[in-house]
Parts: sequence; C-alpha cells; structure tokens
Amino acid sequence: MTSADEALLGLFPLGLVLLPGEVVPLHIFEERYKLLIEERRDQGEFGIVLSEDDELRESGCAARVAEVIEILDDGRMNVLVQGGRRFRLLELREPDDPGAEYPSARVEYYDDAMPETPPQLRAAALDVFRKMLLLMDVESPREPGGEGPLSFRIAAAVDFVEKVGEVDVSVGEELFGDVVPSVDPSGCDGSIIVGACPVGE
Repeated sequence: MTSADEALLGLFPLGLVLLPGEVVPLHIFEERYKLLIEERRDQGEFGIVLSEDDELRESGCAARVAEVIEILDDGRMNVLVQGGRRFRLLELREPDDPGAEYPSARVEYYDDAMPETPPQLRAAALDVFRKMLLLMDVESPREPGGEGPLSFRIAAAVDFVEKVGEVDVSVGEELFGDVVPSVDPSGCDGSIIVGACPVGE
C-alpha cells in the first residue's frame, strides 16, 4: 500500500538494496554523486534504487547521510547512510548532463505503518532466523539490533540473495507469514530466499 505522500528525490542507483533502518557504507567517487551527498550531507534525503543491467527497479528506499567517515584529497568520500521510508518511482527525470548531474524522480512513499506482530509469529520468525545463522556458522546468534520493524532488520542482517532482489517485499505479518512456514533451514545450504528455500532438496 502506498500513501498520498509524494516527493521529488535525487536518485543514487546502486547494485544493492537498502532497507528501512539499515546502515550501509558507501564510497562516493563520481562527481554527480559527490554533489548529491554534499547537498544532503547535513539534512534531507535522497533515494537509493537497485540498478541492474542499466535498468532501475520500480521501488527504492530513501536514505540520509548518517556519518561522513572520511573525505579524501581528491574529493572522494566514505560515508554511512541509513535507510528511511520505502518508495515507488512515479516519474524518472534524467539530467541534461548525465556525467555531471544526478538523476531524480518523483516518488510516492509506501505506508509502512505496521500492526503489532503476534508474539507467536515473532518468536517463530526469530527461531528460523537463529537457525539460519547457525547454518552459516555464526556463533551466539541473537535478534538483530537497529531501528525499524523486525522483518526489515532480519532481512538486513542476512544476505537473502540480494534481499529478495527488490525492496517492495511484503512487510510485517505478510513477510513473517512467508518466512516461517516456507523456510525450513534443515533443507537449505545457507542460500536462503524468503519464501523460496528449496525445502527438502
């Protein structure tokens, strides 16, 4: 479901999926994206969208600059960004000079207001999550920390094969409902896809 909340965002197409609440490091070296980060360094948001084969996915995630770790002599930057609200692209706006200017888009934010997850479902999702971590030889697996709903924190903590390939996955009970009955870690080799683990193979 989307809300009536629309905005114009500068876009940063990347080969990754950013989730709400997730913090990721970025190395900024292209002039157009150095400009984008500088403009949003102290406040404001920009959009991160998965780009594959020069094609943008329909959905992305707003991001803010959480910390500037380092600015190199040549202007390159190492920064931490944090995911905010998910959005759907409505209108892509290509710049006049793609080499010097970043793309932008009119976007519509998803309404991710989440009902309280039933305790039994939450416990079952965390149990599956811990079992997956054990299969990956993670010592002392525990609930993922950070901000945001548990569904996004679990997805951010485990590499769900490009995190299901797109950020417009079901959330809340819908995501847990796919994960819990569909993923049986005893039948997987650690290559987990939400709702699509080859159970029994």
